[in-house]
Amino acid sequence: MWGSVGWADRPPPSPANLDGLYLTVGPLGGATRVEGAWTTGAGAELSLVRVTERCLPAALGIAAGGVGYTSRAGGRLWLEAEAAIGRPLPVAVGLGLGTAAEVDAVRPARFGAQATLWLFTGILPYLRAGAVQGAGAFVEAGIMIKIPAIKLFSY
Repeated sequence: MWGSVGWADRPPPSPANLDGLYLTVGPLGGATRVEGAWTTGAGAELSLVRVTERCLPAALGIAAGGVGYTSRAGGRLWLEAEAAIGRPLPVAVGLGLGTAAEVDAVRPARFGAQATLWLFTGILPYLRAGAVQGAGAFVEAGIMIKIPAIKLFSY
């Protein structure tokens, strides 16, 4: 067909265009107040995120992660839906909502819910709060790094 351009003739996408579907993975560390005491912890989070920078929301995804406590038995696992906005703010702000489970080798898992507020500033400072059956309410503040391990496709 005259005048049509095939996919091989199209210019490559700009590296400045971050729109796409990403698999991210990264470490996290923070301090948690649970059952009336503070403890630190380290863990990791894996996310599948769709980024559309110029839209609202700028990112939608799902995240799964876990943290192991340093001065208390066990840790916490979670699964969250997450969304972020980038404009008109100077940095992207995200919110995750989902389920949480306190786990350890002795007691059965205790389930609950949590919410995570984070800022994207290269690294991600975050504040997480929730409640888990048997352990009660918790609050956690820390830093995570979401490394885009794979860009599954671009828009």
